[in-house]
Order: sequence, then structure tokens, then C-alpha cells
Amino acid sequence: MAPEVVNQEAYDAYAADMWSLGIMLFIMLTGSPLTSNASRDNKPFAAFCELGVAKVIDSWGLSDRISVETVVLLDTLLSVNPAERPTSTELLELLEVAGDGINSRPAIV
Repeated sequence: MAPEVVNQEAYDAYAADMWSLGIMLFIMLTGSPLTSNASRDNKPFAAFCELGVAKVIDSWGLSDRISVETVVLLDTLLSVNPAERPTSTELLELLEVAGDGINSRPAIV
């Protein structure tokens, strides 16, 4: 759950969904969750807040397997401040830029 949900604060469900998307992407890329609880009382989460996604990925020895563009995407999705997370439209724009022409792939159908 997004930090604002864990802390029982008022929250924007769309922004919380962007956090969840970032967590799912992080798990798919690393094979492990970022943290068990997005609370500042949780030491791994506090370290993530202090260090950021790039340093966490580097400290896990995965920086050579995850592209810089993907780290930037994760950093945006996993912003502790919900106002800094992208909207779905902004996310699609980020993916087009990071994907180096994501729409240029031929359709499977």
C-alpha cells in the first residue's frame, strides 16, 4: 500500500494506484518487494526514502540489469509524495519516451 494509505491519511486513489504499479514493476524486475510496509517506522522503507530507488537497486547489485530509463520510471512511480507521481496520461508519455518508440512495435494480432 502507498505510504499515505499505510499512514491512514487522506489520499488520491489514482496516485496510490501509481505507487502500487511501481511496487509491482519493482518486484517483477528484482524478484523481491521493496519493503513489507511503506511506513517510516519500517527501516527498509526509511532507507528507501533516504536513498531513493537508484541507490537501492545499486546496493542490491542490480544496476547493470535495470536500465537508467526504468530506474527513472520507478523513481517517478515510487515518489513518497503522491503529488509527484504521474497520472495515467503522464505515465503513457513517460513510457513512449523511455520505450524508445513503444508504439513502433508491430501488433501481435
